[in-house]
Amino acid sequence: MNQNANGLVFEEWAQWLEQLQQPGTFKQVVVISALGLLSLAAVYVLRKLMIRWFGLEQEHTTVTLGRRSYDGLLFPSLWLASTYAASLVMRVPLRFSLFRLALAAIFALLVIRALVKILRLTFKEWRWARVLERTVSWVIWIGVVLWISGLLPLLLQQLDEMQIRVGSFKTSVLGLLFAPVTVVMALLLSLWLASLIESRLLRSATGSTLSLRKIMSNALRVLLLLLGLLVGLRAVDIDLTALSVFGGALGVGVGLGLQKLASNYVSGFVVLAERSVRIGDYIKVDGFTGTVTNITARYTVLRDLTGVEAILPNDMLVNQRVENSSLSDSQVWQTVSITVGYG
Repeated sequence: MNQNANGLVFEEWAQWLEQLQQPGTFKQVVVISALGLLSLAAVYVLRKLMIRWFGLEQEHTTVTLGRRSYDGLLFPSLWLASTYAASLVMRVPLRFSLFRLALAAIFALLVIRALVKILRLTFKEWRWARVLERTVSWVIWIGVVLWISGLLPLLLQQLDEMQIRVGSFKTSVLGLLFAPVTVVMALLLSLWLASLIESRLLRSATGSTLSLRKIMSNALRVLLLLLGLLVGLRAVDIDLTALSVFGGALGVGVGLGLQKLASNYVSGFVVLAERSVRIGDYIKVDGFTGTVTNITARYTVLRDLTGVEAILPNDMLVNQRVENSSLSDSQVWQTVSITVGYG
């Protein structure tokens, strides 16, 4: 098997070298490079039109256009589509041609850009996001090199033939590697979609509508995470009925040791739904006094006049006395003692 694989790889490399020596190779290089420059110019012009017509700021970052025209998704998308169309028009065989190399590289660039944008929008302040971006980029580029060289299909075949059995559960090494990747990708897409919806909901929210939109975004985040988890597990052929055992164990855990955490989450939705405490209110609870700056599903953030922030579990807002100075009227009576020195 190894000798056959080595023979196929050497034969494929020989055909690649023979193809690169053909007279039409330089023409393909010129066409691919020209299409890349035209795609970049088209994105640049479109960005200028967006700035002029819709007031898009010069340094504004979008997933499609990017910050500098070449770091968005539109540039590799246009380059990929135009290169593939050119290969069809020129009737170039894709198996051993520069068009195949270009299409693979541009598609890898598009996938990397999409994953990086999703990671940056989902984990804005996570310090390991950069490391994860580089890791994903290296893995994709290595996969492209293996695919071009002809080693990737052989490697996947070998991994698929290696079977692992644990009790009645049987899978291959390939399935074992793809399963966590599929689940993580489904969860990552769910988090990105939830962040996108949350930013749209909270963009123009002010005053009394802010808390209502906050509970909507929190509920959508939970639902999308559950949906992403179910889709990911189903995609790797995991029987969802087996999750009933996990659900029972989770219920016992909530009843025994996680009831305080569950109480905070339930209290958070109650506070947001009733709007007894809203973002921007000046409240006092259990000795803490300050302005509500954020309400999450688990905790509420208070900021006092000195700038110190207190993180309060949401069940404190439900089970304890809360003095809200701006619930119905923001005008309150305050007494200030002033000492005057006579000398």
